[in-house]
Amino acid sequence: MNIYTKKAIQQINSTISHCRELRSNAEKNSPFLNDVIKVELLTTLSSNINHLSPPNSVYRNQVAYFNKVFHSNWTYALNGLMGLLNSLKHDFQYGNLKTFHEMVHADVFVNFLEMAEYILREGYKDAAAVIIGGTLEQHLRNLCLKNSIPVVTDKNKPLNLSAMNEALEKKSVYSKTDKMNILAWLILRNSAAHGNYKEYDKEHVSQMLKGVKDFIFRNPA
Repeated sequence: MNIYTKKAIQQINSTISHCRELRSNAEKNSPFLNDVIKVELLTTLSSNINHLSPPNSVYRNQVAYFNKVFHSNWTYALNGLMGLLNSLKHDFQYGNLKTFHEMVHADVFVNFLEMAEYILREGYKDAAAVIIGGTLEQHLRNLCLKNSIPVVTDKNKPLNLSAMNEALEKKSVYSKTDKMNILAWLILRNSAAHGNYKEYDKEHVSQMLKGVKDFIFRNPA
């Protein structure tokens, strides 16, 4: 089980525990949940499922359905969302959410990012930044291939990273916030690759590492 799957399961467990405790404490005071608690439960469950599940999956479709029926039958909606989250956890545990290629890519990228983390701890921020940036570059290319976005120009030259980033965001593979973060990471990687070492420090690289890990986790390819 790779680090991304473990992180997803931990997040699901935390959300389930939080929602159960929230609902239990509210029901101790009254057999009827007030609207604030209902909406908090709905939002928390829906947000986690959408955040962790693949685009266009049955999970996201079901979240939309339960949100639609929430106002007419909130008990059914909340129980349904909790069931979805438990089912999502099961699929993560048994590797049902990723294709073979995605699992191979994830394992490869984990190895590279763990290498970068080790190098960074040893004080080699520049080498770490280059490795993280290279891992991100390949992941963007894999995301393009997964989403039928050409990775070469009309003249058969490799599509540059900025163009890939633009195309992926335009096709709603990820958000504008992700797009801007990627631009910042690529600038940092370029600074490291071209010897402009004073333009960033170890903390910048550490934040880049955390951000790239999270991005790859949320956007498997």
